[in-house]
Amino acid sequence: RRAGKSPEALLRCDLQVNTTLKALVMASPAQQPAAFVKRPAQHGAADFVSWTWEMVNAGHEHIGWSPDGTTIVVTNPERLASHVLPTYFRRSQYSSWVRVLNAYGFKKVGTGAWSHPCFVRGRPDLLKEISRKATGRSGRASSSAAPAAGESRLALASAPKTASLQAMLAEERARLWGLAQEVQRLEREIDEAQREEFRQRFDTVRVTQLMLTMLPLDQAAAIQASLLQPASLPAATLPDGTPITGPAGGGITAGGGGGGAV
Repeated sequence: RRAGKSPEALLRCDLQVNTTLKALVMASPAQQPAAFVKRPAQHGAADFVSWTWEMVNAGHEHIGWSPDGTTIVVTNPERLASHVLPTYFRRSQYSSWVRVLNAYGFKKVGTGAWSHPCFVRGRPDLLKEISRKATGRSGRASSSAAPAAGESRLALASAPKTASLQAMLAEERARLWGLAQEVQRLEREIDEAQREEFRQRFDTVRVTQLMLTMLPLDQAAAIQASLLQPASLPAATLPDGTPITGPAGGGITAGGGGGGAV
């Protein structure tokens, strides 16, 4: 049949055959993953955790459990992204799924392997304890994440100790504030005493000057001279009571006795 046709007709036939084959391949259910349908979260867990649990337990060829049931194992990331992830998640990129795993606290324990203490085969009751970590930019946890039981117990156990420390801190602050007030009061009293002493000495000098102006000049000069002289010291004595005198010769001798030099 092809021998009697022109080259242009043969080319059109080839194009129609290729188009038909491509359409059949695209429509083949073996090549197309199931369309994404949002599933309700189960077991009280967040959506991502619930969908990941359902995917791991569905018996897919490219993802499953480790022998001990504590680790998610991915055997073929490329086929997982093209054939499995679109069925459970709106985004089918494998890297995106791994990033969200990390955000929920899953730890990479090997090539294509992740684990979480609350993601264990046969224990769906633990899924609700998996919470999304707070992001560095927002500082807020996901609204669907619940606090872990261990963290809650730790917070409850430390609450009384924290309250006691806060009370002690408030008491210490009050004591320090009282001490600061006392120091300020003492400083004011010292300043006032110094000012009062200065006023008294100033008044004494003024009164003395006034009295001196009322006396004759010779008496005023004698009084001023006596005021300027240093105070006299008491006479020094030996242990037996003998006074010690200083003669004009320069040596210090014990008076009243033999005059021996000391």
